[in-house]
Amino acid sequence: MLRQQYRDRTIRGILVGDPAYTCTSFLLTPIRNVHTEAERRYNVAQRRTRSVIERAFGIWKRRFPCVAFGNRLRCSLQHNMAIVVATVCLHNLARERNDPLPGDDGSADEDGQPQHVANEEVDVRGDVFRQRYIRQNFIV
Repeated sequence: MLRQQYRDRTIRGILVGDPAYTCTSFLLTPIRNVHTEAERRYNVAQRRTRSVIERAFGIWKRRFPCVAFGNRLRCSLQHNMAIVVATVCLHNLARERNDPLPGDDGSADEDGQPQHVANEEVDVRGDVFRQRYIRQNFIV
């Protein structure tokens, strides 16, 4: 449903994804084989933007291991959604109160992201959109 809303442009904006996803006109992924300086700048900006979100997810997963990749929730979709919303609210409350993360001794990895296998599927329209986006925003 959400994907269709992005496709139909009823939701405006662009999402940033890692290389495991297929590049589309609303989900931009890194370029695998960079050929120009503009593409290199795009990849740097894309990676920096994505890493902010990945770090936030990593911190949230450290506080609530039940939502981490390897610990799939074994509930109905309705309950899973409620658990995600509840843990995000509790996480935000803990951050407001400056509560430390469990086991936070400064040495733990905040990322907590699973390693993805690169998706070999190609969406030509996504590649065309990404190249136009790079021309408009990354060529100096």
